Amino acid sequence: MLRALAAELGLERVAVAVRLPSHKPGPPETLTAVEYDNLVRVPDRRTIAGRRDHAILRVLGDTGLRNAELRLLTARAIRRPRQNSRHHHLYVHGKGGTEREIPIPAATFEALDTWLAVHPLRRGRSGLHEDEPLFVRLGPHGREEPGPLSNAALHKLVARHAAAGIPKRLRHPHVLRAYYATTLAAEGCPST
Repeated sequence: MLRALAAELGLERVAVAVRLPSHKPGPPETLTAVEYDNLVRVPDRRTIAGRRDHAILRVLGDTGLRNAELRLLTARAIRRPRQNSRHHHLYVHGKGGTEREIPIPAATFEALDTWLAVHPLRRGRSGLHEDEPLFVRLGPHGREEPGPLSNAALHKLVARHAAAGIPKRLRHPHVLRAYYATTLAAEGCPST
């Protein structure tokens, strides 16, 4: 852009002299396995908010969902395993409206199941209605109606729990997506 601007202004010698910095992309900076394990242990699972937060952190780190994908999940997204599968699956609508199927690891499904047992929109034994949000904002002391989880609320949630030993630059939801991707790459999974 600087070259084009200089050329447009008739400063050919300046345009030729502009040098671009060299940048070699590498793997994203992310959490270690120990940091991730410590992060998912932080929420107090004796509380409703702690159960929700634990489930959110597990889903983000173990399925690689984007921030918006997590916030848009409804109860319909969780599907029972097929006959040839050991895992439940998440059906997620991602960028471009494409739906993808993601296996839910056992520990993550257990965290989800624990959260759904105390979900404020739960209706007795029947659970959540298919169109109800999987993760909701919880008011202080249960005095507010549960509402949609905002982008800012999700960032604060991750940052609050990550404050226990994770560098400040890595205290955001997207770092859990990077953790998932680098973990899969280390295990030899193809990147397609």
